[in-house]
Amino acid sequence: MILTNLVQKGLHYYSENNPEGALEQFQSAFTLEPLNAETLNNIGVIYFKMGKIADALAYLEKAINVNPEYETAKKNYTSVRMS
Repeated sequence: MILTNLVQKGLHYYSENNPEGALEQFQSAFTLEPLNAETLNNIGVIYFKMGKIADALAYLEKAINVNPEYETAKKNYTSVRMS
């Protein structure tokens, strides 16, 4: 329940163009469940939006390592690498 609320708040902040607020929520979710590929992917996307490419790639790679079948993370990783 707490994890879901944090993720929902993070997505809300992201949709409101508030990457710092979104990152805070996703990092809190990561603390609760560090092997959640979706959360790792979301953190990577936020770092990319903030221009922190190395951090973005690191989190996206972690997401892929946690769930090698997670297509969204793979696509995001490729997009960041090509940017």
